Amino acid sequence: MAAETETEASLLVLVDTNVLVHFTFFRDVDWCAELGAGRVTLVLARVVFEELDRRKWNGTRQEKERAKAVLRALEQMDFVSGIVPLRPGVDVAAMDEEPDDGFRLGHRLRRDSGDDRLLATALALKAERSGADVTIFT
Repeated sequence: MAAETETEASLLVLVDTNVLVHFTFFRDVDWCAELGAGRVTLVLARVVFEELDRRKWNGTRQEKERAKAVLRALEQMDFVSGIVPLRPGVDVAAMDEEPDDGFRLGHRLRRDSGDDRLLATALALKAERSGADVTIFT
């Protein structure tokens, strides 16, 4: 993700897979109002894409259909440029990398746990962007 100036500072929100699968479709949420922030950047960690891909084949029929719908919506976004506008005040960023094993082990987080991988990504993002307001929405 590209660096932002202070005037462009956003609440960085790593969205958990369950939010995307079980609740209001991410495009339809007024994220700024829900989170009480002037600007929000939804950050999609690599583990979320992997979990969505698995869910399109496993789970209830409703979960499979939602995972497919979310993946289709994300595929339509052009993440090549990094951050994609979703609606006024809300952007979406897809992370294609995650912290290495050394970083994860240093925080006592396991690679075989999706939640640990999401937490490691949040911690790495916070470390990379000193002073950034980073949270996990689950």
